[in-house]
Amino acid sequence: GLRFELRPAPSGQVGFFPEQIENWQWLDETVRALARRDAEAPAVLNLFGYTGASTLMAARAGGVVTHVDASKKVIGFARDNQAAAGLSDAPIRWICDDALAFVKRELRRGRRYQGVILDPPKFGRGPNGETWRLESDLPELLRLRPACGLEAPMRIWSAGCSSGEEPYSLAMTLEEFRRREPAFRFEITATDISLEVLRRAVMAIYPRE
Repeated sequence: GLRFELRPAPSGQVGFFPEQIENWQWLDETVRALARRDAEAPAVLNLFGYTGASTLMAARAGGVVTHVDASKKVIGFARDNQAAAGLSDAPIRWICDDALAFVKRELRRGRRYQGVILDPPKFGRGPNGETWRLESDLPELLRLRPACGLEAPMRIWSAGCSSGEEPYSLAMTLEEFRRREPAFRFEITATDISLEVLRRAVMAIYPRE
């Protein structure tokens, strides 16, 4: 495991999301497999990287990681987590930037990645006042994936999906994009600790309000 700092906030958050543990395990296995396959450290881009749990997991597994977040304060927290985890010498670039603007610049530089981690909010702001809206900006970001060297299916995990509104909304956004870009493929896995809410999610019947 990795050691992280806990910083309880009035909102109830503690600085990372423990329900992501299965995702981190999958990430560890995937980065290690890429390193074995290519006989070199895979380049991994973590957008909306928050306090760095996925970044540190990928780095520990042998990846060369670029961590992007719009908040200098959060990146400072992530770097403290890097020290707490004993990974101070791990190859990590810490970038405070708007995710979409950064990706566009990386393409102009000709930089390529073997993996991209995305955990985007529904709405957010960049460090220079840029606005992120999931419904409009996620498709634009997805259009850039082939230029980044990424052709594999996009795999999405909706943890704590409750009665399914989030994964269905994502599916509709991505399906609309796929109609314009037929080569695009995606898979969504939705999980929750409650079988009752998962049954409601499968039914997909919601009130009009």
